[in-house]
Amino acid sequence: MIDLEVVAEGVEDIAALNVLREFGCDTVQGWYIGKPVTREMFMQRWCMQIFDPTDDITEEIPYPRGQTRTG
Repeated sequence: MIDLEVVAEGVEDIAALNVLREFGCDTVQGWYIGKPVTREMFMQRWCMQIFDPTDDITEEIPYPRGQTRTG
């Protein structure tokens, strides 16, 4: 077995997320996880996470083995 982490990009809906869960995908990113944002919104979110790590500014998407959000 090859010990690699799998990242799925382009996850656009719950159906794709569910299939990736079944396959045991490690990390996901895409439109369903986080929609594109402006530079200003990105910086605002980034700063909020750095200075107030208890403030979860994104909706939680249940994903059992980890997740990556972009946008």
